[in-house]
Amino acid sequence: MDTNLFYLKQVRIVGFLAFGTGLYQAAFVFVPAMTVKLFGVEPSTASFMLLPVVFTMAISSPVSGRLIDKYGSRIIINIAFILMAIGLSLLFAVNLTKYIFYFAGVMLGMGLSVLAGSSLRYIMLNEVSAGERASAQGVLTIMISLGQIIASALIGAFTTGYQNGIKGYQIVFALLTFITVFLGISSLRLKSRKQEKESYSGK
Repeated sequence: MDTNLFYLKQVRIVGFLAFGTGLYQAAFVFVPAMTVKLFGVEPSTASFMLLPVVFTMAISSPVSGRLIDKYGSRIIINIAFILMAIGLSLLFAVNLTKYIFYFAGVMLGMGLSVLAGSSLRYIMLNEVSAGERASAQGVLTIMISLGQIIASALIGAFTTGYQNGIKGYQIVFALLTFITVFLGISSLRLKSRKQEKESYSGK
């Protein structure tokens, strides 16, 4: 990994956001287990209850790509973090019903389709020269993987540390909501659409 890339402000911010994306991806692995405990359904049914997230991501990914081309990455990423915050906050609601769960899934699917899709790669490729693009993509992959590894360990510790498993999941999603707000504020420091165009034209 070319550590010199971290001297670029945009690369540092995107690396931070990629780390957060890894946290979200790891958290989704534990959602079916939470659904089993919360709604008393079979594990197979719990997995099918994530279909709204999958369908939303499939639909939103190409749409978000077009919106990024039109409006720039910053505004779309900002909106993605707002959607993620809404979805995550609903998952630790005291009276979580299936309807709220599905609505939260749609919010999370739209937000994650942006963050795990083309937006962060778009910024990386726009910030570095042609010869550094492979290294930049490597940085992105490593930061996402770090988020996944750390989140898996922490979430596993929280969920097994409570006799009432639901409380452990609620704490996890409350922490992720707080992290999402912090990441959303950080994303405001990304370049505007005008600055992105100037950066791209200068290469």
